[in-house]
Amino acid sequence: MLKLTADAGPGDIAPAESFVYRMKDDLVTDITRVTLENPSGGAPPAEAPWHTDALKVVQVGEKVWLAGDRSAGDLGRYAAAAERELRLLEELWGERLTYPGHVLFFTRDAANYRQWFGLGAADTFDPDIPGVQVPLQGVGKNGRLYQGEYAASRIVVNLRNHQGTDPASTIRHELAHAVTARATMTGLGELGPPTWAIEGFARYTETIGRPARAAQVRAGLAAGVRAGRFRGAPPSNKDFYGRDAAFNYDLGSSVFSLAERLKGREAAVELYARVIERPSTGASFFESPIFDRMAEDVLGLSASAFRDRWAASVRNGG
Repeated sequence: MLKLTADAGPGDIAPAESFVYRMKDDLVTDITRVTLENPSGGAPPAEAPWHTDALKVVQVGEKVWLAGDRSAGDLGRYAAAAERELRLLEELWGERLTYPGHVLFFTRDAANYRQWFGLGAADTFDPDIPGVQVPLQGVGKNGRLYQGEYAASRIVVNLRNHQGTDPASTIRHELAHAVTARATMTGLGELGPPTWAIEGFARYTETIGRPARAAQVRAGLAAGVRAGRFRGAPPSNKDFYGRDAAFNYDLGSSVFSLAERLKGREAAVELYARVIERPSTGASFFESPIFDRMAEDVLGLSASAFRDRWAASVRNGG
């Protein structure tokens, strides 16, 4: 167990990592990390970058740590952006549940981007994705996995995808995931929270105070509608990262953009906070009784009224 000051969890809960020990004559003769490619009965893997690479670490203020491999020698260049984006997101999230700090890993090495946290083992892995946030399951000193909430969050920024550009938008997007991850229900697939909300809210935050980025998102939404990608409802978790993934990010964002226009930014954030506490019900989430209560409480509308206004807004370009 390794618990950083950036992590949080009740009592002795810390991010879980697993190792296989081999013994002979009461002596440990070999220790092997559990990885997604070398699993051990579903035990949480030990694939943090510090297991495989020498890292340079820069602390930024009291809440942010940047860590980079040899390909990220300009680590200090991203310090101001990370601190600035975290400040914005913490103000947005308010007093809701979050972590005391955040660790961001930077690399330009394609092999490391694939290897770190086992990212390359995922069916949805794309080497060109600019960044990834990884929620970590917790474990107690008794070895029992903790299911109540994620114990920590880690971010990996793919600098190879930002050659000559400022990755501030990626840092904001991934920090939006990280800042809100502790309040997100644990679970995978359709038993986890709706992906359209998780990714859509992070995309929505990219547009705050950035008119040019907001215009790009609206243009992507309009292009997707013209191409026939809009089917009247958010995509299910299993379909989100398919061929229409780029459109689905913008589509998810449009839910929170509309909520902001209707009731203000705090209402958009509160709607998100309530949605991520619930499992996805596929493409029919907007029709579920729980969403009807959310819409009434937060927006003062029935679910059907909000859905109709949202669909009309999407068809009109967001």
